[in-house]
Amino acid sequence: MKVVATTAEQRLHFFSAYAPQTGCCEQVINDFWMLLDEKTAEVPMEDTIVAAGDLNGHVGAAKDGYRCHGGFGYGTRNDDGERILEYADSHDLVIMNTKFRKRPSHLVSFYSGNAQTQIGFVLARHRDQKLVTDAKAIPYEAVATQHRPLICTMKIMPPKRMHDERCGPARIKWWRLKEKEGSVTSRIKLPPVTIIDETWENATRAIVEVARSELGTTKPGRRKIDRQTWLWTDEVKIKVREKKRLYHVFLGDKTVDNWRQYLIAKKAAKKAVAATKAAHYDNISKQLDAKDGGERLIYRLARSRQRQTEDVEKFYGVNDEHGQLITDRKKATKRWCDYFEKISTEEFSHPPIPQLPPTCGPVQPITVEETMAALKRMKPGKATGPDDVAAELWKSRHWNSAEWLTAFFNKVVEEKKTPVDWQRSTTIPIWKRKGNPADCANYRPIRLLSHSMKIFERIIDRRIRDIIRVSTNQGRHHGLCYTQMTSCWHQNEKRTFSGGRRLGVNV
Repeated sequence: MKVVATTAEQRLHFFSAYAPQTGCCEQVINDFWMLLDEKTAEVPMEDTIVAAGDLNGHVGAAKDGYRCHGGFGYGTRNDDGERILEYADSHDLVIMNTKFRKRPSHLVSFYSGNAQTQIGFVLARHRDQKLVTDAKAIPYEAVATQHRPLICTMKIMPPKRMHDERCGPARIKWWRLKEKEGSVTSRIKLPPVTIIDETWENATRAIVEVARSELGTTKPGRRKIDRQTWLWTDEVKIKVREKKRLYHVFLGDKTVDNWRQYLIAKKAAKKAVAATKAAHYDNISKQLDAKDGGERLIYRLARSRQRQTEDVEKFYGVNDEHGQLITDRKKATKRWCDYFEKISTEEFSHPPIPQLPPTCGPVQPITVEETMAALKRMKPGKATGPDDVAAELWKSRHWNSAEWLTAFFNKVVEEKKTPVDWQRSTTIPIWKRKGNPADCANYRPIRLLSHSMKIFERIIDRRIRDIIRVSTNQGRHHGLCYTQMTSCWHQNEKRTFSGGRRLGVNV
């Protein structure tokens, strides 16, 4: 088995091998060493190699002219040990657990009655032997019957955090809009509707400038930490800040009275935190006991806890067309662009699309009522597109944005042209959590589009649905989709096995 660890500075190849025993067929032994020799030769010279495993050979205690031997081995050399030494010399490797002077108990890796041998080894390149600071067997600790673990300590520099290269653009903190909704909308001056691109550019500039000054922007590149914001209520905030203030007062004047006041504040803060936690968990318990949504919450909590146990935050590497891993960020970005361009333009075989005669006549102008209805259907809290303008701003009741949007949408329909910002999107690849994470095909592309364009699309969609009749077997309909039928069938079977009554499901 081979594991490749890749960083921006280096690539490490870790080999884990288990050689056939001495009594095995000579052909099997030769095949093993030929395969290991072939895979080792494939590693580029600039990469680091660490080969470890049970090689079932005795390299002996002395060097005897072998450059790969450190001179501090154990036992007497045999033919399989000669093969290990020849393999190491041919690839410029060093047997690291013969480089350190150790007591016999830290050299022996196999015990069988009175027989004690050294058959486990760690090998590294000559130029990389300084990376290994220690290698020894652990006596009286068995990983398998008669085998002792061989521990190798390595000194590897952690990868540098490429801050500038990792960071995307700073985003507006739209979640603060509820607190400062009036001050934000009162300062925005929307331009008159004239030329489409110029009007939209001026409007987005006015919105973004005011929103950034009032709401602030994020600091990209920071590590996401679950701070449990539900715990930081107003009451807890006041109690904790008072406790900290009294502690600093005590540090300035260490008297008994100041210490007593600090202890009282500390006790009050702990009590407030405990009460908030109890209320939060009591609310979760009620949601879990609820008939509707309780089962979904269980799975959501389970997925959240599973994600917290994963130590992998981000995976930037991706395979190219030939299956070779790319670690350079610019090359990886280009690979993603090429991949998405290919799957977006690839057309599969399908029956010919019937062409219907066009419907002639004047296009009815978009009304303010249509715009307001589309705004009501926009969900809050969604990620913004390239223009960074959230739908919550247009939905605000502190200003009459529907009239300006209606005039702009009518201008778009009149000139049959959309702004350039509406034609761009930010593509986020989301791993499906199955398959190789370096394979582009195992990712689901999510495109972040302009919210304003989505409002316009909802208006067009509503008009199309008014003139087109969709049959019951076309697309997905509420109460008629296969997902709901499958869910009913699953509940039906679950109740049957648990002794409950069966549900009436017609599939």
